[in-house]
Amino acid sequence: MQRFLILVIALSASVLLASCDDNRSKTTGDAPAQSKPAPQAASEPAGSSVHDPDDHAGDVHRDDHGDEAAHADDEHGHEGESLRLSDAELQAAGIRVAEAEVQTLADLIMVPATVQPDQSRVAHVAPKVSGRIVRVHVALGDAVRKGQVLATIDSIEVGEAQAAYAESVVQLDLAQANFERARQLFEEQIIPQKDWLQAQAELQKARAAERAAAGRLRLLGMERPVAEGQASSAYVLVAPLSGTVIEMEDTVQGELAKPEQSLFTVADLSRVWVQASLPEAQLHRVRVGAPATIEVTAYPGERFEGRVAYLSSMLDRETRSVQARIEVPNPRARLKMEMFANAHIETDAGGEQGLVVPRDAIVLMDGKPTLFVREGENFEARSVELGQPLASATVVRAGVRPGEHVVVDGAYALKARVLKSQMGEGHAH
Repeated sequence: MQRFLILVIALSASVLLASCDDNRSKTTGDAPAQSKPAPQAASEPAGSSVHDPDDHAGDVHRDDHGDEAAHADDEHGHEGESLRLSDAELQAAGIRVAEAEVQTLADLIMVPATVQPDQSRVAHVAPKVSGRIVRVHVALGDAVRKGQVLATIDSIEVGEAQAAYAESVVQLDLAQANFERARQLFEEQIIPQKDWLQAQAELQKARAAERAAAGRLRLLGMERPVAEGQASSAYVLVAPLSGTVIEMEDTVQGELAKPEQSLFTVADLSRVWVQASLPEAQLHRVRVGAPATIEVTAYPGERFEGRVAYLSSMLDRETRSVQARIEVPNPRARLKMEMFANAHIETDAGGEQGLVVPRDAIVLMDGKPTLFVREGENFEARSVELGQPLASATVVRAGVRPGEHVVVDGAYALKARVLKSQMGEGHAH
């Protein structure tokens, strides 16, 4: 009986333990999944431990390093991008390389200015005779060629001059015929010598009258006098030079035109004057021939190159300034008359030196000023720190050393190639 009781107690304990294990398995159902990596741990090299906290720290370090690298790549942009081009590709892209040199820097002074036409290329066109405007052939802003008709005017004075010339031609022909007949008769001793001499005098008089009538027409602007029977009162006003019609005053069909009144203003705007007001205190720093750049609000960030051509001999009493004339090429007529501008004029900087590159050599890549540096057959995009701007160049403070070969022409072509390679292949650092 005692054995039986012991056996019953043992069986009850076994059942109770089995029940507890079953409940534990249900409450921690992922325990079997956690035990699966154990074989992998066994395959780790000797000395490694799955539960070593340093391993987790190493994982975190690698993740952090990866994030930092990604950020660095974003900030780095195209720095270090390298291209290799053949000589044929360099020539086709117009790429030119020059050695970066230390030069004596020029200081800049900025003064207000206005754009004006080049007065040596401006013509105020007025008729040489009075008359009625019967036709206007051009409009304000039209481009005209030298000799092109601007307007046609009906003038009594021109009609009279044409008629006088036509009559002089008739009289000259008659005098010439009389002279020839008198000469023949005199040679045959039919008329006396005085009659032949009289005919000769009449011929010379007719010639003088014809020359005077033709000269009057030319003075009126009629380069080719009309022939007999073609006299006309039409007077044509022509452009004295090629350019643009920038002004038209009272040039209306039917209006009376007078010699003292200009009807058209034609200007050649391929070169303009920029009139700058130079303070008296700065006059000693500026010389004729000094390079200058012009900026206007119409074209932000764009500069027009020119040179100081003239410094006035007169000082303005009120503003205490001197007018400086800067001649600026304007091939596409982008600079308009009376535009306000800022003129940057180069002056001596007292012997200060710096590394200078042309402004076109600098391109923006990822928002940073960048130069392309040639190393062997490769071109590397290198971020640089810029200093003061000059008239047509820029000072480089850091990023390039003297003696290195940099791209001075064709930098934008290289930039396009870098961007194209990035679009096609992604960043390659």
